[in-house]
Amino acid sequence: IAQSLSAFKTSGVNQCLFLDYEITNNNPYSIDTLRMGLYTDWDIVEINHNKANYDFNYRLAYAFHPESQIYAGIALLSPQHAVYQSIPLYDAQNNFIFGNTISEEEKLSLLFKDDERLETGPANIATTLTAIQYNLEAQEKATISYAITAGKSLEELQKNISKALLIKEPFTHLPPISFCPEEDVLINPG
Repeated sequence: IAQSLSAFKTSGVNQCLFLDYEITNNNPYSIDTLRMGLYTDWDIVEINHNKANYDFNYRLAYAFHPESQIYAGIALLSPQHAVYQSIPLYDAQNNFIFGNTISEEEKLSLLFKDDERLETGPANIATTLTAIQYNLEAQEKATISYAITAGKSLEELQKNISKALLIKEPFTHLPPISFCPEEDVLINPG
């Protein structure tokens, strides 16, 4: 798996980061179903007042803080099947559902759930957006692409994703602008 994180400063796509995964099936056999997803623990302003939802038209998992009008989201840009779910992290008695912390195994298990819970909140929430690649033949490559964005409304996120879809395709043959793992990356919604 090769991962790249890139951004474009031109063409009005400066509110998106592109996260691409190139997956090669190095097995001597085909893989019937491959899942690759992102778990996102959204902490926007007051973490216990976040809401989450999914826009099917844009394949966009998003969260927002209603009072401050700050929105953030992740969209699946590549053609794989998308599965979304929102996860409340605390129960009605304000106990963390996953014990002391959510483990990597628990995050992974969430990517295999197909029960799409759409709207959650206001609460401390997380989301998953999983891409499902079917029938990856031996030695075949598949690219799974996401766009990460922020804005002041759902409409602004949708515009950002529309621009990302338009601009991403012509640049797929260029090497991405890479960020150092130690470098902080901030998308500013305003």
